[in-house]
Amino acid sequence: MKTLTVLIAVLLIALILTVKNHAQPASGQRRPVLVELFTSEGCSSCPPADRLLIELKHNQPVANAQVIALGEHVDYWNYIGWTDRFSSPQFTARQQRYADRLNDGPYTPQMVVDGTTSIVGNDATGVSHAITRAAAVDKPVQIELSQNDGQLHLNLRGLANASPEIFLALIEDDLESHVKAGENDGVTLHHVAVARELRSLGKPSGDVWTTAVPLKLLSGQRKEKSQALVFAQDQRGRVLGIALASIQ
Repeated sequence: MKTLTVLIAVLLIALILTVKNHAQPASGQRRPVLVELFTSEGCSSCPPADRLLIELKHNQPVANAQVIALGEHVDYWNYIGWTDRFSSPQFTARQQRYADRLNDGPYTPQMVVDGTTSIVGNDATGVSHAITRAAAVDKPVQIELSQNDGQLHLNLRGLANASPEIFLALIEDDLESHVKAGENDGVTLHHVAVARELRSLGKPSGDVWTTAVPLKLLSGQRKEKSQALVFAQDQRGRVLGIALASIQ
């Protein structure tokens, strides 16, 4: 009986360690986490959130997490006198979908972490905690990216049990605006990971999906400062996989 008790205890410890190791990346490894910032150059509360996104992207201060930043500029602040050149009703609509799912928002600045957690975008502590929690959750979809002849080639695995929607964003770093009206009149703003394009690539069926899409930058968009971001989201908005690649 004593031998059986010891054996059960050993098995329980092994099970606990297995669950723990599955939930968290190995020490030193960083699991990618998508951090979306809904912001506006017309919003006086947004510059601190813009700076926080820069900090998260450049310095990666959250242990075990690789922050993948995505800045989406909404258009509902444009009425006060300053038109944000990066704003789009598309991003406003995306933020509203998050508000409906998460029962929070829309507001600026707002950060959404891995599609499941909403936080005030200038709350550095809250954002850090949300990223830490997201990095402890496994992402079942693997995304591999490569480029050739102006095309982005995607190879995705692990789709069968999730049936996610696949998104492609073209983002640009190190952008600057000298604001001349509105709440930030006279302020120079700095941005990273600004979404210059965001589009759905559809909802592939099966467990493996391979496709190629042309890479075409906007007029004036700098290739050396731009990246291609691909991520998979389920119907609830949870990010199931993510990959980022510099544009060659």
